[in-house]
Amino acid sequence: MEKKIILIAFLALINSLCLTAQTPANLGRIIGKILDDKKNPIEFTTVNLLIEKDSSLVKGIFASQDGEFVFDQVIPGSYIVTVSKLGYKSDSSSLIDINSTHSIDTLSFIMQKLNNRLEEVEVVANKPLIERLSDKTVVNIENSSLAIGNTALELLQRAPGVTVDQNGSLSLKGKNSVLVTIDGKPTYLSGDQLTNLLRTTLSNTIQSIELISNPSAKYDAQGNGGVINIKLKRNRQFGTNGNISYGNGYGKYWKTNTGVSINHREKRFNIYGNYDFSNNKIFQDMRVTRTNDNGDQTTYFDQPSGVIARNNIHNYKGGIEYYINDRNTLGFTLSGYSNHGTSITDGEILIGNNPLSTDSSIVGHYDNRNRYSNISYNLNYQTKIDTSGKELTVDFDHLRYNNKDDANYNNYFLDVSGQPLRDPLLSRSFSPSTVKIWSGKTDYSHPFNSETKLEAGLKFSLVETDNEFRFDNLNGSFWENDLGRSNVFDFNENINAAYINLNHSFKSVNIQAGLRAEQTNSKGKSITENSIVNKHYIDFFPTLSVKYDISEKNQLGFSYGRRIDRPDYQSLNPFLSFIDIYTFAKGNPYLKPQYTNSYELSYILNKKWNFALGYSRTTDVISPVVITNPVEKTLIIIDQNLSELNFYSLNIGLPLNVTSWWQADNNLTTYINDYRSKSIMDAPYKNGKFTFIFNTNHTFNFGSSTRGEISANYQSAQVFGTYEAKPLYGVDLGISKSFLKDRLKLKFAANDVFNIRKLNINSGVPKQNYKVYQKEESRVFRLSLSYFFGGNEIKNANQRSRSSAEEENRVKNGN
Repeated sequence: MEKKIILIAFLALINSLCLTAQTPANLGRIIGKILDDKKNPIEFTTVNLLIEKDSSLVKGIFASQDGEFVFDQVIPGSYIVTVSKLGYKSDSSSLIDINSTHSIDTLSFIMQKLNNRLEEVEVVANKPLIERLSDKTVVNIENSSLAIGNTALELLQRAPGVTVDQNGSLSLKGKNSVLVTIDGKPTYLSGDQLTNLLRTTLSNTIQSIELISNPSAKYDAQGNGGVINIKLKRNRQFGTNGNISYGNGYGKYWKTNTGVSINHREKRFNIYGNYDFSNNKIFQDMRVTRTNDNGDQTTYFDQPSGVIARNNIHNYKGGIEYYINDRNTLGFTLSGYSNHGTSITDGEILIGNNPLSTDSSIVGHYDNRNRYSNISYNLNYQTKIDTSGKELTVDFDHLRYNNKDDANYNNYFLDVSGQPLRDPLLSRSFSPSTVKIWSGKTDYSHPFNSETKLEAGLKFSLVETDNEFRFDNLNGSFWENDLGRSNVFDFNENINAAYINLNHSFKSVNIQAGLRAEQTNSKGKSITENSIVNKHYIDFFPTLSVKYDISEKNQLGFSYGRRIDRPDYQSLNPFLSFIDIYTFAKGNPYLKPQYTNSYELSYILNKKWNFALGYSRTTDVISPVVITNPVEKTLIIIDQNLSELNFYSLNIGLPLNVTSWWQADNNLTTYINDYRSKSIMDAPYKNGKFTFIFNTNHTFNFGSSTRGEISANYQSAQVFGTYEAKPLYGVDLGISKSFLKDRLKLKFAANDVFNIRKLNINSGVPKQNYKVYQKEESRVFRLSLSYFFGGNEIKNANQRSRSSAEEENRVKNGN
C-alpha cells in the first residue's frame, strides 16, 4: 500500500511539473533574413540557434522561400545563430543577448557562393572510430573497414570493454547483464533469440554502437551492466539518393552479403527504405570432457562434435516522415527480418572407466531446421512546442516474433569394437514460439533556461509469449510423443513506468538527478504441468550524476544508479530441452529478479583520457548453474539465484594521436568479481577472480581516399557465475579505398588473422569436473564494394527511440 501511495504522488508530481511547464514565460524573439552576394534571398537555408556558452543546439529550422526565418519564445540568455547551405560558405552571427523585452529583427546574413561543384568537394574529416564522451562511448561503425560483412554480434566482440561468451551473452566492463537496444528501443527477446537477432543484423545497416555504463532515469531500468544501443543508419539527405553494396567472404566456407537503400526527401516528406541479404555457411568445432563420480564408480566422457550451419538472412526497413510544419512531425516505420537456417551436428560420446580407454560410444547425428522472423510497426509524433527547446514525443509500437525450430536426433549405441550395442534411439522435436508486444511511451522535455532542464515521461508495455515444445521417439515405424519432455508454456507480462529527470548547471558543476518507478505484473503458465506463477511488484530506481569541470580540459564525475534484471521469458519456462543424450537445459519459473546498486567515480584528463573507478553490489544474482546427476550421469543447465555479487572495477581509456595519419585508441578494463551463494549442489559457493580486458584499435589515413585499421583484444582468465573461462584474444585488420569522388568504396577485411580465437571453459564448482572447448570459424577474409548515388545535401533526421526497447531486449537477452 505504501509503494502505491508513493507512485501516485510521484505521478501527480510529474503531471504538475508538466502542466507548469506549459505556461509560457516572458520570452524573446529573433528575426532575420538570408541573402546572397547579389542581394537575392536564399531559400530553405539551414538556420541553427546555439547557446553561446557551449555551442549546444537549441533549435534548427529552415529559412522560407524568401530567405526569412524566425525564432519565437527564446529563453533569456546569450546565443549565436549559424546558417549553412550546400554550395555556400557557412556563416555565423556575433553574440546575441536576449531578455524578456528584447527582440532582434535586423539580423541578416550575406552568404558567399562557392565556385566548386558538389562532385569536386573533397571531404577530409572523418569521425574517429571511437569517441569517448562524458556519458558514453561511441563506436562509429559506418566508416570502419573492419566492419564489412560482419554482424552486430561480431562487431560487439571488438567494442571496448565488451565481451561475448560462448552462448552469445554480452558483458560490458565485466558486468554480464546488459540492456541491448536498437535505435533506443529494447528488443524483448530471450537469450538465444537475442543472439539470433544480433547475428542477423548486418554491419552495413549499422551507423554506430553506443556503450552507456550508467544510464539516467530516462532509460528502462533493465540491465545492471548498462545499455548497449545499436544505432541503425538513417539517410539524412535531400532529393533522391541511396547506396548499393555487395560483398564476399571466405573462411572454411563462402559467405555473401548484399544490400540496397534508397531515400527520397523533400520539404514536407521523407520516404526511405532498405533491404539487406546475407548467405553464410559457418563451421564450429566443440569438445566437452567431463568426469562423473557416483561414489562407487568413476565414468569418463569425451564428447567431440562439429557443427555446419547455413543462414539465409533477410533484413528490411521502410518508413515515412511527414513534416506538418516546422514544429510538428508525424512518422511511421515498418521493419523486420527473417532467417531460414539449418545446422547439422555430427559428434560422438566416448565413455570409459578411465580417461585413456573407451568401453562404449554413442554416435550422434542431429539435423536442425529453424525459421526466425519478426515484424514491427512504429507510429510516432514529435512536437517542438517553442524555440526554447520544449518538446513532446509520443511513440506506439507493435511487434511480433515468430520462431520455429524442428530437429531430428539420431543416436547410435556402439560397443568397444564399434558394433551396435542396442537399437538406435531416433527422436525429433518441434518448438514453435510466438512473442507479441504492444507498447507506448511519451517523453516531455522542458528547459527552464540555459542552466536548468526537466525531463519526464510515461511508458507501458504488454508482452504475450506462447511456447510449445513437442518431443517424439520413434517406436518401430510409429512416432510416440514423450510426455516427460513435451510442454506448453505461456507467459504474459505488463510493465508500467514513469520517470522524472532534473538537470541543472552551475558555473562549473552539472547535477542530474532522476527517479524512475516501474510496476511489474507477470503470469507464467505451464499448461502441461498445470502450474501458474503470478508476480506483482513495484520498484523505484534513483539515479544521480555530478560532473565538476576542474578546468577547461579536466573533469571529475560521480554517478550512482539502481537497476533491475528480470528473468528472460525463456529462463522461466520449466520444460526440459534436449542438448544431447546426457545434457539438458531446464527453465526455472521461480526465478527472482536481481537488483544492482552501482557507484562510479570518473576523471577526464586533457579532454581525452578517461579513468573510471567503480563498485556495484548485486543481490539474487541470476546465473546459469550446471547440476550433475551422478546416478543417471547427466548434466542439467538451469538458471538459479545466487546470493550476491560484489564487483570492483577500473577502466582506463587512452586515445593517442601517434602521428597526423595514425590514431590509436586503447581501452583497459580491470575488475574483481566476488560471487557468493549459500548452496550449490549442497555446499556453499564462493568464487571470484582478478580479470583484465585490453582493446587497442589503430586507424591509418593514407591520403584522402585510403584508410587502414588494425584491432586487437585480449581477455584474461575470468569467472562468470559458476563458469571459469581461460584467456581469449585475437587480431583483425582492414583497409578501404575510395574512388569516383568518394562515391565508390572498396573494402578488404581479415577477422582473426592468426586464427587463435577460441573458448575454453571449466566448472567453478568444486564437486564438478567438466571442460568445454569451442572454436568457431573465426578467420574470415572479406571483400566488399559499395556505391553511393544521388545528392549530398544533408538535413538532420528525426532521431528517436521507440517505446518497446526494454521488452524487445528481454525476449532477446537472457538477463
